[in-house]
Amino acid sequence: MGAVRAGARAGNLFLSFPQAPSSRMPTERSLYSSLYLPQAGLLLASGTTLFCTSFYYQALSGDPSAQTLAPVGGSLLLLGWLALAL
Repeated sequence: MGAVRAGARAGNLFLSFPQAPSSRMPTERSLYSSLYLPQAGLLLASGTTLFCTSFYYQALSGDPSAQTLAPVGGSLLLLGWLALAL
């Protein structure tokens, strides 16, 4: 308690607060905490491919028929983010 007051009187705010506990190294499980990590990667990659390719194809060819793939790709992206969160 005396060290806290001495730090506060000296104007040093860092000495007036208790020291934070040292953090431990993360475990293997905490680094990969998502249960569906491989599925999330596949969903995100395929969703990005379908979503972006449909717009690239339309921009380069002028054919709007590939636009129907954009909502499918967007849905796969949403599912991929959901799988990553789980």
